[in-house]
Amino acid sequence: MIIAAFFTKNGVPQTSLTPTINITSVSNNTDVITNGAMTSNHFGNYYYDFITYVVGETYTIRCDGGATLPDPERYTYNVWTPEAVPVADFGS
Repeated sequence: MIIAAFFTKNGVPQTSLTPTINITSVSNNTDVITNGAMTSNHFGNYYYDFITYVVGETYTIRCDGGATLPDPERYTYNVWTPEAVPVADFGS
C-alpha cells in the first residue's frame, strides 16, 4: 500500500527533501516502521510502499519532512486501517 505525503515550505512545494515515515500499530503500540525513507514523486509529493501491513490492523502514521521545514509544515499525520480488497466476480 502506498502512503503519500505532500510537503511545502511557506506554501511552496519542496522537491529536495529526505523525509522519513514512522508507522505504529495501535493495538499493541509497536513501531512497525521507524524512520523509513520516503521516495520523491516530484512537485513536493513523497511516498512509502508499506508492504508489511495487516488487514484490519489500525496504524498511526507520521511523516517528517525534515528540519529545513517550519514546524507547521514539517509533519503530516494520519490514521489508517487497511481493509481487504474484494475480488471482482465476473461470473461464468
